Amino acid sequence: MCNQSCLVFGAQNLSEPEIRTKSILEVGSRDVNGSLRPYLQSLYPTSYVGTDIYPGPGVDLICNAEHLTARFGPNAFDVVVSTEMMEHARNWQEVIINLKSVLRPAGILLLTTRSRGFHFHEAPHDFWRYELSDMQQIFSDFHIQVLQPDLQEPGVFLKARKPLDYSPNDLSGLLLYSMVTHTHVHSVAGPCESKYEGKLVRREGDTPEDRKVYLIRESLRHWIINSAWIQANGFRWPEDVTVIPTQELDEIPAGDPIS
Repeated sequence: MCNQSCLVFGAQNLSEPEIRTKSILEVGSRDVNGSLRPYLQSLYPTSYVGTDIYPGPGVDLICNAEHLTARFGPNAFDVVVSTEMMEHARNWQEVIINLKSVLRPAGILLLTTRSRGFHFHEAPHDFWRYELSDMQQIFSDFHIQVLQPDLQEPGVFLKARKPLDYSPNDLSGLLLYSMVTHTHVHSVAGPCESKYEGKLVRREGDTPEDRKVYLIRESLRHWIINSAWIQANGFRWPEDVTVIPTQELDEIPAGDPIS
């Protein structure tokens, strides 16, 4: 996701010498309303991997941002980009740790997110607002090259470089403004997890509507439009599909379809 000023910030602050022959990781890469990916790929990187918790345009790999280091290993990428994702990350400290960890020493991190005054926007959740002072503390263990507000809408833009002698700072005492509590807090509780979390389900019955298969992720039901997705993602058909009462399925809020 990227508004116009986010796109301009990326174009002004990531140049061809910084991208050419480099490996890029984009975290929260699903293209909903704009993406830096076309611009960055025009600068001839060696590789480009887009990750998100949902499939969609611009997503090469489904991966929770809290698990980046486990998935790719430390010091794996030359450039890490994350636009308009951090306000949606409930465990923001863990996500920041992973963003820093997968970046190689001397690598570049470009990040944009929202500040107080920006409207509540679930995607599917909206937890935090970040200010310039927050980013100064969060990235005090990096060399901050650019830190500025978004002049189009309340938000903050950052470009920083990982030191060669990187030593992570302690984020445990930092409080952020929460859109859940409307106060500055360290953490917030997540949504109540469905007992079907991570499972494939369908409702009882034998009509075309009943035979629709859903993935339960983050307590939302995502209709799987293309059945090939099921096997491609390690599920067995029909053994791994749980038939549940229609009322139970209808009580689970709908998320984005999976194609």
